[in-house]
Formats: sequence, structure tokens, C-alpha cells
Amino acid sequence: MAEGKPQIQFSYPVEPDAWMTQGYSAKHRAYDWGVVVGTPLYAMQSGVVSKVEALQKGYGLYIVLDHGDQIESLYAHLSEALLSEGDPVQLRQVIALSGNTGNSTGPHVHIEARYKGVAFDFLPLLSGKALGICEPERMEIVLPEFPRLPRIIVHVDDLRLRAEPHTNSLILGYMPVDMPIEVVRVVADGSDLWCQIGLGQYCALRWHGEVYGSFVKEKV
Repeated sequence: MAEGKPQIQFSYPVEPDAWMTQGYSAKHRAYDWGVVVGTPLYAMQSGVVSKVEALQKGYGLYIVLDHGDQIESLYAHLSEALLSEGDPVQLRQVIALSGNTGNSTGPHVHIEARYKGVAFDFLPLLSGKALGICEPERMEIVLPEFPRLPRIIVHVDDLRLRAEPHTNSLILGYMPVDMPIEVVRVVADGSDLWCQIGLGQYCALRWHGEVYGSFVKEKV
């Protein structure tokens, strides 16, 4: 194994129609998918269950898989863990059901991958399909032949992703910074500007005079 670079291939832990609601960043060394409570979650690779724990805060109920060679994956905010510590796990085996436990702003699953105890960006190691907040060139999905949708880039940390275009709506997660994201609809409310990036997924681009991001200028 190359030093500092895990040699492993992961499979997606959720179904292809699950939407990624928060990407990997310095403040969030994981990926979140917004899914309803009770959604089956799959092992990204074979291994052994090394830990199952329920916390009142933080991860809530979570499970950790040991894949060997000091590589682990963690699945958090669960409603139910279907395996116990020491159980063997096969690739794509259902290991848990998603939930809303611990410090969670809404139903979702938080997934980390660790190498030598340190979290790393595992998206490039995933095979399969996914939808949501991720770079199109890193998605194994055939895009339809439509004109390119407008894209935005968020310039501030901790910009919230909400279920509706107003600040009283459910918080689904947080937007990644400096990552081009396609916009399917723009909602204007006076001087405020909200962008819809998916089904029931909105972020404020401009709110009460504050500007949180900008549209990407496409080359002609």
C-alpha cells in the first residue's frame, strides 16, 4: 500500500436516487446523503464490524467497519444497526438503517472513511452512481443531452441547505465551498435570491443584503 494513499475500491453506501446534501471539506471530513428514516445502508467494502455505539449527541447511533490495511468506514445518525461487533460483512451487504439520531439537522446518513485513523476524501474511490452535490466529472452517470444548467459557487462556510426557500424551513445540511453546483431553479423573494439544486433542496445565494456565492461564468 502506498504511504498516505489507501489502495481500495468502495461501492456506494446508498441507492443511486439518494441525494448528497453535504460534501467533503476541511470542516466536514465526510459525505452526507439526505434519506428518509429507515433507508437501508450498504457496506462500501467487505470487512468486519469493529464498533457499534449509541451516543446521545455527535454521531448518534453509528457503526464502524474495519476493511483491513488500517482502512475503516463509519456510518452515523442511524435508526438501527443490523449487525454486532465482530460480525463479518460482505460488499454491499445491508448493515444498518438510516435515521436522525445524535446531532442531526434532519434525516440523513453521515459517512466517513479513515486511513490510519485519519478521515480522507473517499469520493474518488467510489464506483457506481450517485446524484446530488458532487462534481459531474466524478459521477459515473450518463448525463442527458441538454444545454448546461447554470451553476453557482458558494464562497462562505456553513451556508445551510434547506428544504424550502426560506430561513424557517428544515435544515438538510451545509453547502460545500468552492465547488460548482448546478441550479435547476432560481427563486427571487424581493432582494433575496434562493437557488434550488435538487428536489426539496435550496440555498440562499443572496439574503438580506448578504451575498454568499456567485454564478459561474461559462465559456462561450
